[in-house]
Amino acid sequence: MMDSPDTKLGIVCAASDTGTLRRRLLASPALQSISLPMVVVYGAPNAAVVLDTAYSSGFDVDWWLWLHQDVILPEGWFDSFHKQLARALERWPDLATVSDYGLTADGRRAGILLDRGELLREELPLPCLARSFDEHLIGLRVSAGLRFDPELGFDLYGTDVVLCADKTGLPAAVLPLYCEHWSSTPKSPPFSKGLISRYQKSATYFERKWQAALPIATPCMSFDFVGSAMIQCNALSVLD
Repeated sequence: MMDSPDTKLGIVCAASDTGTLRRRLLASPALQSISLPMVVVYGAPNAAVVLDTAYSSGFDVDWWLWLHQDVILPEGWFDSFHKQLARALERWPDLATVSDYGLTADGRRAGILLDRGELLREELPLPCLARSFDEHLIGLRVSAGLRFDPELGFDLYGTDVVLCADKTGLPAAVLPLYCEHWSSTPKSPPFSKGLISRYQKSATYFERKWQAALPIATPCMSFDFVGSAMIQCNALSVLD
């Protein structure tokens, strides 16, 4: 089934800072000339609660676009989304979820993204099937029924949802959907104790959940064997 400009989109966002939300996502050039259903949840305990709120909102939506509060969508982004999604659905009619950046099953990076001022332009032709997503931008086809796992908090749910789709025989893909992501999280160590502790909890759960599917590579780390998450998190330097 092909997508068209009539495909109904909605935006869902987990917010923690009103200033960032206003300066970044809500100020996106692409959002100034379009009106879409939007669900913004402040102070949620995990990403799953936010997405579930969107699903239960009653909005008539075909695809929910999960966007971080610090993402900027350039002018014309929604036109591009419809075009690229239609192309992808021609190849994979059962496509369940999409993103602009992720990894393939063999660990190759795919996508184009301005990440904290650094342009990431991977060489792999798009669209391509994916086994892992970054979390800043995820499109979720409502009819596929995918949800985020509340046990993952705010980490690794992008890869988890791809693996859940694959488990039910539904494909996930990276599309050429350029945007800007201005995360305040450092790209490399040292990290705060709180961040390491949070990620370690999510990573340990993720590793146990998907141990039968290991090894698994994500944009942030690799899970090679049971226990590798603990080793990698313990190796991160700490910013007091």
